[in-house]
Amino acid sequence: MDLNRLSLLLQKKSVHRALPWLLFVIGLALTGVEVSLTLQREKAVAKAEFAIRASELSARLERRLSANVQILRGVSGLFASSEGVTREEFRRYTAGLQLPEYYPGIQAIGYVEMVPGREKDRYMAGMRSQHGPDYEIWPAGERSAYAPVAYVWPDDWRNRRALGFDMLWEPVRTKAAMRARDEGRAAISDKIKLVQETEQGAQAGVVFLLPLYRQGAVVDTVEQRRAALQGWTYLALRAGDFMDNYLRQEYAELAGRMALRVYDGDRIDPLALLYESNPGQQAIADDYAQVHKIRLMGGVWTVVMAPLEPSLSSSLTDSKAGLVLLVGFSLAALMALAGKLFLDSHRRVADALEKTEAANRVLTEQAGALRLASAVMAASPGGIIVTDAYRRIITVNPAFTAMTGYSLEDVAGQTPQVLDSGRQSEQFYREMWREVETSGQWEGELVARRKDGGLLPEMAFISRVLNEDGETVNYVGMFFDITERRKAEERIHYLAHHDYLTGLPNRMLLVERATQALALARRYQRRMAIIFIDLDRFKPINDEYGHDAGDAVLREVARRLSDLVRQSDTVCRQGGDEFVILLPEFSDLESLEQLAHKLRQAIEAPCAFEGHQLTVSGSVGIATFPENGDTVDTIIQSADSAMYRAKADGRHVCFARSNR
Repeated sequence: MDLNRLSLLLQKKSVHRALPWLLFVIGLALTGVEVSLTLQREKAVAKAEFAIRASELSARLERRLSANVQILRGVSGLFASSEGVTREEFRRYTAGLQLPEYYPGIQAIGYVEMVPGREKDRYMAGMRSQHGPDYEIWPAGERSAYAPVAYVWPDDWRNRRALGFDMLWEPVRTKAAMRARDEGRAAISDKIKLVQETEQGAQAGVVFLLPLYRQGAVVDTVEQRRAALQGWTYLALRAGDFMDNYLRQEYAELAGRMALRVYDGDRIDPLALLYESNPGQQAIADDYAQVHKIRLMGGVWTVVMAPLEPSLSSSLTDSKAGLVLLVGFSLAALMALAGKLFLDSHRRVADALEKTEAANRVLTEQAGALRLASAVMAASPGGIIVTDAYRRIITVNPAFTAMTGYSLEDVAGQTPQVLDSGRQSEQFYREMWREVETSGQWEGELVARRKDGGLLPEMAFISRVLNEDGETVNYVGMFFDITERRKAEERIHYLAHHDYLTGLPNRMLLVERATQALALARRYQRRMAIIFIDLDRFKPINDEYGHDAGDAVLREVARRLSDLVRQSDTVCRQGGDEFVILLPEFSDLESLEQLAHKLRQAIEAPCAFEGHQLTVSGSVGIATFPENGDTVDTIIQSADSAMYRAKADGRHVCFARSNR
C-alpha cells in the first residue's frame, strides 16, 4: 500500500475513531504485562531479602546461644580458682554479671554438686549452714548418688524453687549431664520443663551444663573424667523469655512481620516445639519459608521462619507495581492522544500538501504553497518538519520551534541532521531511512539536541509522501517530547535501588556492585573488603525522642560515612541501624583498620535534633576477599560475624576470622 492510499485510509472517520482506542488498549496490555513482571520481580526480591534476613537471624541466634557457654566458663573459673566457694562468694560473682541487663532471657545460673549417697548427710549439713534448716535434696529417696542444686542466682522466689533439686533424678537432664561429664565440654539438654515453672504461664526450657573436675586431676580419658567429676555449673533458659528478648533487641521490626518457630531436634515435631512467635497468625505459603539448623553443644534446634499474611499485604500496598500501573496508564493515554494528534496532523499536513501541489500547478511558486502548509500546521501540538525529496528542510511548525529553539530561518535548507545529538549511531540512521524508503514510514524514539545544547528525548514518526507517479516529493516528520516519561522511568529505577530514608544504595544495589567488584578482584588478583557497621545505643533514642529523631540520626550518620569514603566505594544502608561499606580494592589491613576507627569517630560525634545532642556509637566488623570467603554473601556474613564479636568483646573494631 503506497503512502497516498495510506493517507486516504487514515482520513476515513472509522479509522480516525478506532486507531487512538487501539493504541490505548495496546498500551494497557503492555502495562499489564509490565505490572505482572514488576510483581514477580518484587516477590523474588522479597523472598531473597527474607532468606538473607532469616539466615542472619539464625546465625546470630546460634552465636547468642554459644555466648552463654562463656558465662558458664567464667563461673567454672570461680570454682577452679578456689578450694571451696561459699554461697556468698557465688552470689557476689553472679550478681556482677548483671544478667537482666546484659543477658535478658536467662532464667538462672547455678552450681550442681556431685554427692555420693554415703556423703549425703555431710553435704546436707554444709548446705543448711548456708541456706538454713529448710534445705532438702528432692525428690526424696535413697539413691547411690545425687546431683542437687547447691547455689542459684538470681535469688528470687522462682529460682529458690530449684534449690536442692536432684539433676540426676530426671532422665533428660541426666543425659545432658553425663554427656558433658564424659566429653569434658558444655552440653545442652533436650526440651524440658524447668523446676522454676508454675502452672500459670509455663514455658518450655533447656539447661546448659559445664562439668567441673577436682583441682589437679588428670582428665585425658573418659574414665579419668568420670572419676574426677566434682559437679556442674549450669544455666537455665526459659525459651519464651530468651527468644522474645532476642527478637526485641536484634530484630524488633522483622519479628512483627514473620512467624518463627523453634523446635528441639533436627525435625519439625509439634511435641518438640520450644518457642512460637505471633501464635495464631497465618504464615505465607511454604515457598517463602526458611528452615535452618542450629547445632551446638551436642544438640540441634530447628528454626522455621516465614513472613505473615499481613506482612505480604503491606508489601503489596507499598509495591512499585502501583507506580508502574499509573505511569503505564498515563503513557497509554499519551499514546492514544499522540495517535489522535498524529491523525489530525497527518490530515492537516496531507491537506496542506494537496493544496501546495495545486498551488504549484497553478502558481508554479513553491513558496506560496509552503506558506499555506505552514498555516495548516500551526494548529499541531507536535513538532513537524517537512523536507523536499532530498531531505532538505522546507518548513517547520511553531511547536517545532517551541521544542527545539530553532526557527525556520535557522534550519531552512539543512537536513534534519542539524538536530543530531550524537546519541544515535550512523548505523541507526541508515536503518531508519531504509525503513522509510521500503515501507513508507518509521516510528521510534530519538534523542535530539536543542539549539541551546540541551537534549530532547522524543517519540518520532516519519512518512514518505509520493506524487501520482509514485515518486518521492516530500518527507514529513512529527515528534513529541517524552522528557517526563523518561524522568518517570528513571525515578522507578532509582526507587528500586536506593534506601528511601537516607538516599544511600540499598542491599540490592550493594550486592550488584559487590558482585562486579568481586569479578574484577578475581580477574586482576586484587583484594576487596566489606565493612559491616551496627549502631550502638540507637534504640534508646527512638524510645526517648521518637522515630523522627532516630531518622535524623540515621540520615546524619549516612552523610558522615559517605564523606569519609572514596567515590569508588559504596555506602549502603542494610536496614534498621546497620550500614555496609564496599571497598572494591584496598592497599593493606592497617589502612582498613584506620578507616574503621575514623568511621567510628565520625559516628560518635553528637547529632543535633530540636535542641538535643544525640549520641550513638558503632561496632565495626571487617571481612576481605579472598581471606574471608569467595562469594558476596559469604564475605558479608563474615563481616557481620566480626561485627558481632566486636560488640560482644567491647573491642569496637574486629576483623573476620580467615576461612582459608
